[in-house]
Amino acid sequence: MDMLRVMDSLSSERPVFHSEDDFKFSLAWNLKCLYPDVKIRLEVPCGSERVDIIVQYNGMYYPVEVKYKKARFEYTQGGELFKFSDDTAYTQNHPKLINDIRRIEKHSESLNKGLRLGFAIWLTNDHIYWDGPQSSDANYAPYTVKEGVVLSEITGEMDDIMLQGKYSVHWEDYSEFETRNGWFRYALIRIE
Repeated sequence: MDMLRVMDSLSSERPVFHSEDDFKFSLAWNLKCLYPDVKIRLEVPCGSERVDIIVQYNGMYYPVEVKYKKARFEYTQGGELFKFSDDTAYTQNHPKLINDIRRIEKHSESLNKGLRLGFAIWLTNDHIYWDGPQSSDANYAPYTVKEGVVLSEITGEMDDIMLQGKYSVHWEDYSEFETRNGWFRYALIRIE
């Protein structure tokens, strides 16, 4: 299952979304269109948590966690208005992104008899995510998901997050609009 292909196809059809749920549904729909034999479930309970998407493909289960973090944006495409206000809760959002990886590690191992398989997909038009904090004193700085960072063991004043693997973060272009904050990028983290 080639998730880069899925994201490339999705960006052609849906270059912007109204919400994280809109993104999640569209991603699941696109997966099903590209891979008709997959089984897809949304918001699947796993213990006391829920997994955004579980994809069953070739006898394996792939948990997928998505995040859609937005900066102020207003654009009309095909008669449809997309309008966001700033979601600047970086202190809470950065650890959530990394915790998605931890959750996928945990749930994929239980679903796949010890094998870790899955994806975290973070889509945003807020450059703070791919550029990193403007100050190393920012309380979310230990949880940065900026371009090129390697995530493994994160110790910060808010939460210590221990990942089983090491994951390089690389941001890919998703779409671009001729307006303020019109550059959307995504990071696709493959958990294995």
